Amino acid sequence: NLSGSFDEFRVYAGAFSDADVGKSFAKGPDSLPNGSNPATDITTLKITNANGWPEWWMDRNPSLPPSGSDLDGDGLTALQELGRGSDPSKADSDGDGLSDAVENNSAVFASSGNPGTSPSDPDTDHDGLADGAEVAAGSDPFDVDSDGDLALDGADGAPLSAEPVAQGPAHRWTFNDLPEGAIANGTVSADSVAGAGFEAVVRGEGASAALGGVVLPGGANNDTSPWIDLPNQLISKQTRVTLVGWFAVNGYSGDWSRFVDFGDSGGLEVPPAGISGGTDYLVYSVQRGADGGLQRFGLKENPTESIYDFTFPTVLGEEIFISMTVDSSPGDCSVYTVYRDGMFQCEVAGGQYALSSINDVNNWLGRSQYAGDSTLNGQFQEFRIYNGALNAKAIKRLYANGPDNSFVVTGSRVVGAEVEVTWNSRANLTYTVESSADLVAWTAEQANVPATGTSTTLAVPLGGGQRFYRVRLDE
Repeated sequence: NLSGSFDEFRVYAGAFSDADVGKSFAKGPDSLPNGSNPATDITTLKITNANGWPEWWMDRNPSLPPSGSDLDGDGLTALQELGRGSDPSKADSDGDGLSDAVENNSAVFASSGNPGTSPSDPDTDHDGLADGAEVAAGSDPFDVDSDGDLALDGADGAPLSAEPVAQGPAHRWTFNDLPEGAIANGTVSADSVAGAGFEAVVRGEGASAALGGVVLPGGANNDTSPWIDLPNQLISKQTRVTLVGWFAVNGYSGDWSRFVDFGDSGGLEVPPAGISGGTDYLVYSVQRGADGGLQRFGLKENPTESIYDFTFPTVLGEEIFISMTVDSSPGDCSVYTVYRDGMFQCEVAGGQYALSSINDVNNWLGRSQYAGDSTLNGQFQEFRIYNGALNAKAIKRLYANGPDNSFVVTGSRVVGAEVEVTWNSRANLTYTVESSADLVAWTAEQANVPATGTSTTLAVPLGGGQRFYRVRLDE
């Protein structure tokens, strides 16, 4: 490479004669040779045309308006629009509801009149909410999650509030319609929300129903070891989904057993095709290899895959809550969010794969798209799909309530000068015990009370007169 310095470099639209080269050399690097003296200047040289554009640019864009014109009336000259990358014939080049005049592409939000957004990109931060809508709502056009609730602004009904937006599931399989005992191959369990046509099918041999759930014994990945088969195309036709489930791992019968695996095997539906290898999928594996203390969430669009690994101790036979949100509203990417037992595991903005890229013809609970993996040795209590992105508080409330909405006060009694309050609780959560004399004004008796297993008891001072007590989840 050159060891030296550059003073100036030019490109002219045209060929120089020997005399022209000499005149340019004599002028030096700081003066253009385009004056009117034929002895020292190249009098035929055109730097700009009559419209004020460089000749070389006009050659490539012959239909440009005069550089100083403002045909679209947005307050910017055509030359200024060129510098910003906007269209001199449109006052709002990208159609996002903001004039090109205020979108100066500074990448810094200062105010609604100076948002710093791009005039050629209608959704600068790619969160699914157009720049004009962000400015109108008061959210940040450079922050995909303005309120920090782990739901993209475009998927968030209240992008400036972390409070959960009410949303019911699109699909819900409770499995409590199955009679206790052995489950025959092909037995169906109803979708209590979507109804007929969306039944879950228990396939294979050896599954059983117990305590309102489906028990799978695990085993080799074939059509004999049982699994739960959900209807096709549950997620690929959606822009946003949240998958939620309550289940337990009872043991490990091999490697890479699954909580869920939605996709295809060898590009095909199984059965009738035989199991081979995963092509496209969304997956949560409860073990990495043979290690049940390691987990993996991943999405694959053949041949590449995005994977996210976690380390979370698993107690055999103990209920696990998993929530996975995929928001593909930006169109060219997705946001992935994963929770386990009320604890945040990961959020990935700008994830590579969209829901539409998944060929979800094998939507399985407890089975992998790969022939060499094992089926789950565990029990499913309930599985839900929300056609939307649930935020952090909504997911925490789901975990606190459990599959049977069991977050309730189960007992209270007076012991001396105190009252003992007992409620159903969940690990990793904290609660506040409050009291009131009129059920209107509530006072915190004790906040941030950690759960002590599935049932927690706290003694608080007994107030004078009639008192009511309640327990609130800390969010």
